[in-house]
Amino acid sequence: MERPTYYIGATLSCVDSDFELQLLEDVNKIAFKGLDQRMDLELSKALIRVALKKVAEYQVKQEDKTLGSVLGLINAITEKADTRNWQTLPHSIYYVRVPLQTGQNKITLHLAGPGGDSHSQEFNYEIKKGQVLFHTFSSLESGYPNYGY
Repeated sequence: MERPTYYIGATLSCVDSDFELQLLEDVNKIAFKGLDQRMDLELSKALIRVALKKVAEYQVKQEDKTLGSVLGLINAITEKADTRNWQTLPHSIYYVRVPLQTGQNKITLHLAGPGGDSHSQEFNYEIKKGQVLFHTFSSLESGYPNYGY
């Protein structure tokens, strides 16, 4: 189930200039496409694995009921659900390139949320001549998933 992004826009302010963040990668779209492409293969592999285990269990039970029951228990224990959590992936990645001056720089990230809700975060950097700086900012906020209501 897709969990839409919470923020609908973002800009960085530095001195008297504003820089709008640009979409670099829509990870959500890639994740759904990858899942869609793998779904049939994953389902087929799981069904074949369970069928082979059941056949082996049946054949062993024909010779020794106790051993067959133990094998059935082992088969049940070794089957486990796919517990990977796609919610830990970012929905999308945005970036902006900001030219900074040597010395102190104050940058403000402005995030625009739904219904006029906004959030600002300040960052201060001491920049040396020729320095290239990368800063990542992650947000855990998300919109509510559409459960079909």
